[in-house]
Amino acid sequence: WLATHRKSPRWLPIAVLGAFGVFYYAFGRIRIELVLGVGEILRQLTQYFSGLRFSVYTDLLTSGDFDAFQNGMLLFGIVPRYRPFMWGATLLSVLYNPIPRVFWPGKPSPAPNQYLIDMRLGPSAVGHTNFAVSLIAELYANLSWLGIAIGMCLLGVLARCIWEWFLDNRNRQEAWLHVGLFCAYMPLVLRGSFHSMTVYYLMAAGAEVLSRHLAGTLWTLAL
Repeated sequence: WLATHRKSPRWLPIAVLGAFGVFYYAFGRIRIELVLGVGEILRQLTQYFSGLRFSVYTDLLTSGDFDAFQNGMLLFGIVPRYRPFMWGATLLSVLYNPIPRVFWPGKPSPAPNQYLIDMRLGPSAVGHTNFAVSLIAELYANLSWLGIAIGMCLLGVLARCIWEWFLDNRNRQEAWLHVGLFCAYMPLVLRGSFHSMTVYYLMAAGAEVLSRHLAGTLWTLAL
């Protein structure tokens, strides 16, 4: 509705969606239990956006979003000198990652940070195992420099296709939804965790497409 309302400026939908995104991100960071009182939520949100020790500023500057690039440099240093190329193992996991383990108990879970964990480099040196490496490093660890060239080119082509489709369909509500999802996906996937971020993105985008077509089919049948 905001996207098609003539009296609203073009930037208003982006600002509103961005504000909701920041709120839910912060809420996810400060929640401790499934149910919190309204007063406690307001208190912690106020602390989160105003404090210096535990706040949105230190969260962004000291979290793994920046460490992922350092981890990626470590990966560059050990592949293929000390560890072999992964030959697409972590990239192809996107195809079978959504399959529940109840149907596939032995489902492999290749991770681009596994080499660093094995050699106790980066965050794994102090016992951490859940950390990311940059997308460029993951592409290199899979298919060498050719992987970086092909992977980044494909990501750029995809971004251009989605943007051009959005410009042609900007008066449709689903166009704003999809361009918003992709704008959130791009920085996350460049930061790292390609397989998980891509699966989440495809699940969200695919759910919208399927539900819209299903709703249209049901509406047609009802008429």
